Amino acid sequence: MTEDSRRALSLASLLVLVIAVIALTAWSVSGWVSTQDRIAVAERDAELPPAADPQRYLLTAASRAQARADLQTRLNEMARQNGVTLSRFDTEPANPDDALRMLSEVEVSGSIGEISAFLHAVESTTPALIVTEAGLRPARTEGQLRLTASIEARLSPGAAE
Repeated sequence: MTEDSRRALSLASLLVLVIAVIALTAWSVSGWVSTQDRIAVAERDAELPPAADPQRYLLTAASRAQARADLQTRLNEMARQNGVTLSRFDTEPANPDDALRMLSEVEVSGSIGEISAFLHAVESTTPALIVTEAGLRPARTEGQLRLTASIEARLSPGAAE
């Protein structure tokens, strides 16, 4: 093989390599663009979630005081159904930064099973209530515990006034 033929073969090999790199790069970019297009189509065609039902998440009442009374009634009923004694129910004043938030503190006493059933009832009820803090300590009665819990609820805009 002569020097000229080796050079020609090297240049041809280099040219094939450059063409292969360009082709692979183009194939990769077109795949990426195609994937982006499929994602955009899927997002556009995706079903929109149904609008949130305010009845599931918001306490509806004519005023904050009525919402507080309704919440107290609901918690009393949950306590009665689950065998705990509700001994205290306090609600913080409205926060001007978040007037739709209502934070209440409750104190109940009962056995560990009754208290866990009460907490389950609180968190699984609608409109939604959230236990944000909870503390247990022994009660004066043997085998009984005392639960102090902060419960957060959201008010409908009409009840915030």
